[in-house]
Amino acid sequence: ATCRSYPQGQTECMRKNLHGTCCALLSSIEFVAGAEYQDPDFEAKKQAAEQRVPPKFRLWLCFCLSQMVKNNVNPQNEAFAAGVHQTLFRRLSDHSPEVRAAATYALGCFISMPPSSNS
Repeated sequence: ATCRSYPQGQTECMRKNLHGTCCALLSSIEFVAGAEYQDPDFEAKKQAAEQRVPPKFRLWLCFCLSQMVKNNVNPQNEAFAAGVHQTLFRRLSDHSPEVRAAATYALGCFISMPPSSNS
């Protein structure tokens, strides 16, 4: 709510590294490819991670990221430089369809341009 349609709020959220916090939470459920073959406790660890960051929370993290960059070029550029788009791309393969949809929406906000002031 702090940054929705409020450029100063978007800028302040970026300055406070809210995007970094959201990405860290979204990334906390990711595991190294092939780990399931090497770690006998892999499934238990994966389930524990997904309980800490459940699908509804991941969905709202994606929405938060979308509102931080929507229609504002400066936060879009900062988020791109920080690799936010990469975190969102990885959520496109989330097992939850709602999270995949939210990540898709966030990526759309990420690449959209604000309306021209000339129109």
